[in-house]
Amino acid sequence: MAMISWSFGLVALVPFASYLVLVALLTIPVIQNQAVYLNAVRLTWGKDLLNPEPWGFLRNQVRPFTIKTTDNETLLAWHILPLEIYRQDIDTLSAEPPGLLPDSQTGHAFKMLKEDRETLLVLYFHGAAGTLGSGWRPASYRGISASGPIKIHIVAIDYRGYGLSTGSPSESGLLTDAVAVTRWAIDVAGIPSSRIVIFGQSLGTAIAVSLAHHMAKQSPPVHFSGIVLVAPFADVALLTATYKIGGTLPLLSPIARFPQLHVDIKQMADEGQASGHGTLVWTRGLLE
Repeated sequence: MAMISWSFGLVALVPFASYLVLVALLTIPVIQNQAVYLNAVRLTWGKDLLNPEPWGFLRNQVRPFTIKTTDNETLLAWHILPLEIYRQDIDTLSAEPPGLLPDSQTGHAFKMLKEDRETLLVLYFHGAAGTLGSGWRPASYRGISASGPIKIHIVAIDYRGYGLSTGSPSESGLLTDAVAVTRWAIDVAGIPSSRIVIFGQSLGTAIAVSLAHHMAKQSPPVHFSGIVLVAPFADVALLTATYKIGGTLPLLSPIARFPQLHVDIKQMADEGQASGHGTLVWTRGLLE
């Protein structure tokens, strides 16, 4: 009987031991990055991001193009035309060859965006995992456009390391990406910031807020028409305590039941950050 109880005890420890191994693995920068950004989980396998039509768009209603960042990464972007504007020039637009534009300034869609002084432009920053064509994101673009079908254009990007964009995601890198698409909108497309709305979802809310803060500090300051945040997190402590990888696997919430272990992990995170080893910065927020 004692042997059976001991065996059951070992079995019960397996999930807990596996969880501790997972937490330890998350101190490795490469694994940590995947847990945060999930950029390797594309969710659009077998689909061509350079041909958006199968996502329910009309021919050339969405024009894929690329944007270069200041650190020489290449970002894939979609320019989604509002439906009524598209219908006004459907013959011209549908006659153009589909696929990736050789230059962001070529094509009739760009001309329509640049020349219409009533245009509103939404810069869309999506959440973790997937690509700009994953899940409900295409439906979200259509929903936003439907609120102003004669004037709301959308430009959505895949951050570095997502989809067909080059590089690897990082906090500073994603801000650089957001600044790149903003500068493209203002400097290349000629849309003043007073006609630009920043839209962020989940992870994208942090990018949207960081972008707004960064641009407001420029000289002269750049202020947008508005910012829309969908599924933001209130603070780092709450995010750390409730975050689930892929929406299913809890990260640090089980540790919250053990205060001393909580303190030990925070100390490990502090030491790791000080030494530059990239240990989970989130864990610092858990007890703050």
